[in-house]
Amino acid sequence: FVVFNALGGMHASYLIADNSYLPDKETILHTLILFGVFFTGFIGICAVLWGVSKFLECMLVPFLIAENSRLSAKRVTEISTHTMKDEKWKFIQLQLSFLGWILLGVVTLGIGFLFSYPYYQATKAEFYACMREKMIAQGITTEEELTGAVIPQIQQQPYRYDMY
Repeated sequence: FVVFNALGGMHASYLIADNSYLPDKETILHTLILFGVFFTGFIGICAVLWGVSKFLECMLVPFLIAENSRLSAKRVTEISTHTMKDEKWKFIQLQLSFLGWILLGVVTLGIGFLFSYPYYQATKAEFYACMREKMIAQGITTEEELTGAVIPQIQQQPYRYDMY
């Protein structure tokens, strides 16, 4: 920008005859360094966003492997990617809802994590259970492919007063 600004409105023959309007080497060097910093920062931000997107796409992989360890890595990644396509923002919101618990854990020097971490893991498992229903409903996978699911059906049993 500095180079183009310094050269703006001048005829080329005038610049050849008089070099007083050309920027000095130091200005050009600073401009190139600034451009390099901005370019590197832009590439870095793009890489981080791409990495977060891939992390969110593969969020279901551990659950799918736990449910059926015979599935290939390619198939598990494919299922997770297709399922999480429209659910990334919902999962980010779910993660952000635990921000208060994380701050509580930090303030209490880790003691708060003893109570909040199991709740966090149970919430992720419930998210997977909802995504499992979505996978099957949309035809991304089948019940036969996900054979090892341990999702108990809660049955209401009458309360017995004579138990105690």
